[in-house]
Amino acid sequence: MFNIPYILKDVIKERLENRLKSFSDTIINAIIDCLMNSENNHKYVSIIADIQKETKELIVKIISDIFETLDQQYFESKNRKLFYESNKLVSRTITTIFGEVTFNRHYYKSKIDGSYHFVLDEALGLPKHDKYDPIVKALSINTYSKTNMALSGKIIGEQLTNLSNLSTNESIKTIPRQSIYNWIKDWNIPEIKYSQKNTPKILYIMADEKFIGCQDKENDIMIKSFVVFEGVNKVSKNRNELINKTVINIISPKPWIEFTNILFDIGNFQKKIYHLWSNKNTPFFNMILS
Repeated sequence: MFNIPYILKDVIKERLENRLKSFSDTIINAIIDCLMNSENNHKYVSIIADIQKETKELIVKIISDIFETLDQQYFESKNRKLFYESNKLVSRTITTIFGEVTFNRHYYKSKIDGSYHFVLDEALGLPKHDKYDPIVKALSINTYSKTNMALSGKIIGEQLTNLSNLSTNESIKTIPRQSIYNWIKDWNIPEIKYSQKNTPKILYIMADEKFIGCQDKENDIMIKSFVVFEGVNKVSKNRNELINKTVINIISPKPWIEFTNILFDIGNFQKKIYHLWSNKNTPFFNMILS
């Protein structure tokens, strides 16, 4: 959607050079003030905290500069004037792993169908009304998979907080567990494309079931987990390893059918599959043919 002129590179470079000069001056002054403070008995921690704080603030400003420069360059472009009109700037704030980023961008009205757009948001892939960026969402969901929603929100909130502010609980930004719940419910899981592999002479498969608790369902979710490998290597006396192991997890009322479809996508299975270990002791060919 963006048709950005080459001059954009020079515009961003100039803004970044100014930011970096100001950053270096601030860091140097903070370090000198810390070292000269005779009452500070924790100089190392103070210096690290100052550097972290100033670095995160610099990155936040750079992100804002880049977004606003992109938006302004598009606003001034001939391509924009053909399709959109706008005389309004609207501010947006999103929480990133570096802190809150605030930037202004144009609100456009289409000359073709009269619809309204934040073209910058759409070009960047930022959903409407989101207060947290996709990276923070992903980290929260990943942490929740190892603990619970409330603790996940606190853990990620602490990671987003500057070291110098961790001494007071009031300064820790905890992500609400309701937000994490909504992200999980609305998460768009991309379709996984498995790479092609050479089909081995013998392929081994182990199948098992895993159950995951879910808040809005009466019963747990059952996942069929398939481990596909080509053999076993003996690493040491009490340790073996699987050769070319691939794990495929499937949620489906017909997991075996979906699993075999994936196998046919990633290998040439004109050759036969000779062995199967299953917790239900069901012959593999019966599962395929049924």
